[in-house]
Amino acid sequence: MAFQNVLITAEVGTPFSGVGRILSRRNSGKISFWTLRFKEDNVQLVLAKEHLANYTELLKVPIGSLIHVTAVKCVTNNGTHSLQALGISILHRYEGMWPDRYHKLAQDTRYEQRIMDLLVTPGSIEMVRGMSIATKVIRETLHECGFHECNTGVLQNRFEAGAAKPFVTTSNATCKKMYLSLTSELKLKRLVAGGLERVYEIAQSFRNEGVDRMHAPEFTLLEAYGVQHTCEDMMKLVQTMFIRIFERLTDDRNATGIPVIQEPYSVVEPFEVITFDRAFKKYVGEIPCTLESMVTHDPTGFNQDMGTFTWLMKVIEKFIVPRVVNPTFLTSLPADMSPLTKRADDGTTERAFFLVNGLFVADIYTDENDETKVREALKRQAETQNTEVNTDFIEVLALGIPPTAGLGMGLNRLFMAFTGNLPRHIKETTPFSPF
Repeated sequence: MAFQNVLITAEVGTPFSGVGRILSRRNSGKISFWTLRFKEDNVQLVLAKEHLANYTELLKVPIGSLIHVTAVKCVTNNGTHSLQALGISILHRYEGMWPDRYHKLAQDTRYEQRIMDLLVTPGSIEMVRGMSIATKVIRETLHECGFHECNTGVLQNRFEAGAAKPFVTTSNATCKKMYLSLTSELKLKRLVAGGLERVYEIAQSFRNEGVDRMHAPEFTLLEAYGVQHTCEDMMKLVQTMFIRIFERLTDDRNATGIPVIQEPYSVVEPFEVITFDRAFKKYVGEIPCTLESMVTHDPTGFNQDMGTFTWLMKVIEKFIVPRVVNPTFLTSLPADMSPLTKRADDGTTERAFFLVNGLFVADIYTDENDETKVREALKRQAETQNTEVNTDFIEVLALGIPPTAGLGMGLNRLFMAFTGNLPRHIKETTPFSPF
């Protein structure tokens, strides 16, 4: 429970003690009002000369300094629930420059001064705490549903992510070239082939490509696979997780100010479901869904050299995702962009994207487990991308994989749906990223 809530519900005179950092100070004669970062919250500390023998010396302590305080709960004349200081000792005097209390940190310096940002930017520490809460809810939900959390490792002998650009390193012990993992998919499927029926991993993932507000070379990816699950089962799982996270953060926000939404959206069960065809007509227009039509419709964004997957994903990311506010599943995706996904009766695929608040958060699908079909799809994929066939995948298929459904969720994108008044940027979800 957040300390501010504890303070509000405590009786006047309840004792408290602990370490705090001075964030601001307002002196008024024989009384001084300090804002203190105390037990992860900002609280008002009231210093009265009659209670503190070293009152005059304390007024000279620099803003930003660390103190140990013993205090009791009090309520000021204006009704603010506060701590009345009874004893203060100085643990560390901060002698550096402290940001102006009104202007705080400039936006372009926040990410370079992250410790200071956590201390003075409204919503910053709440964001970090909120991400921790959300991750805990995800694990709780998956464990309730019988999923085993697995750690499959970051270093790989072979890069198992198609045409994506890897981070490459070398093992000093063996002089072998190694790769940082982008996806746990094949590793988790090996566990399924080995007899585990429900597995997941929350892993740091690496893609050595572009950087912008939605993409970073290092990010956190949740991947899960369930035997005898379907795309629809995984959609229900995502819906449950998102609602639980929203409710947990909303409940905590009432007491602590944790920011929940960047712009208003409604979280109501069941989440909206819209097929790709319907979404295309709604957000792009009554034109044929072909590359030729898109080149004519948007010549600056599309060209004739684009591959099928590339231009279809661009349609989704440019025209559909930014327009979706409420939690929504985009379903019945074209077969040409999902070669390893089970085909539906209508010729589309059993695959869905989870979208919310203008963000593409998760990829959900029923796996195609027919060895012949997957072999052919992998060969076509290799020819299109001018890469080698993924023989590791074929080896696992030869052993046999039970019918499964999978989920890939970018946790940074999920957290970005809860950034409150902070900028909607992936850097908000990676406090100490160098990118």
